[in-house]
Amino acid sequence: HESVKDVPTVMEHAQQFVGTEKLSEALESAKLKEQLNQNIMAYETTSKMGRKSSMPQTIIGTQIVFGPPPNVEALDGILQRVLNLK
Repeated sequence: HESVKDVPTVMEHAQQFVGTEKLSEALESAKLKEQLNQNIMAYETTSKMGRKSSMPQTIIGTQIVFGPPPNVEALDGILQRVLNLK
């Protein structure tokens, strides 16, 4: 994304999808905290190994795609190559 959104804006948007109560429950969840920790560790590892920190970082098998693909055709080509699809 070219712009960063502030936390209150993101929270308000998320509440529209799941509701305030469910969002609060999720944010206090040990499972969510563990998943976020795993995601942070994966980001740190892939950024260090790939020497890139572009987001998103899509991990497919043993391959990492840094940043968004330029178009659907490029993503299709990446998936076909990495997953050996025909």
